[in-house]
Amino acid sequence: TENGFGPKKVAVIGKDGKVLRDKAGKIVYRLWSGEREEFLGQRNGWLDLQNQHLALAGLEMRIDGRSYAERGIDLVPTTHIGVATKAIDRKGEKAGWSPRLERIELFEERRAENRKRIMRKPAIVLDLVSSEKSVFSERDIAKVLHRYVDDAGAFRNLMVRILESPKLLRIERESVDFATGERMPARYTTRALIRLEAGMARRAIWLSGKTSHGVREKVL
Repeated sequence: TENGFGPKKVAVIGKDGKVLRDKAGKIVYRLWSGEREEFLGQRNGWLDLQNQHLALAGLEMRIDGRSYAERGIDLVPTTHIGVATKAIDRKGEKAGWSPRLERIELFEERRAENRKRIMRKPAIVLDLVSSEKSVFSERDIAKVLHRYVDDAGAFRNLMVRILESPKLLRIERESVDFATGERMPARYTTRALIRLEAGMARRAIWLSGKTSHGVREKVL
């Protein structure tokens, strides 16, 4: 609409073209985005489109719409804190009072829980980083870790433990680009990703030798 997406809920229209009402005579509403299955279908289509254009742009990053649990990442999901919510919180701090917004409290509780989990098992950070990028640098690891850990001492300690993790594999040492003089950071991946990509390569080689399920030259 002219004012954005419009209302979150819309009236349900019956087969007769009229607004559907319940037994009490009240109008039946549904979310404008549809039911859960419809919403997930729309979201997944949007994610696929974004990832397609990321690939076309030559970028390694991908957007994954699955939850932490679905990806096997032992973290609890955090809530989104918008700009307006942060502004209210900062204003309260400056004025010497706390707005105690429920969303911020929930965010901090979950962030603290994730911090505890990372302290117990730092390699969780690698699970999260590698779900976003197949090849990454120390800076990428630090950016993800900083989402949950602010204390400088704890941050340094965890970075050391993560970089010493047996799950991590350095595939390229730090170097200097002789053409530009630019410092190129060391590049890392995980052993799990190496195994996954090796398996994909083996299957691709196997498929290349098959004559069934081919693609017509016209299609290519």
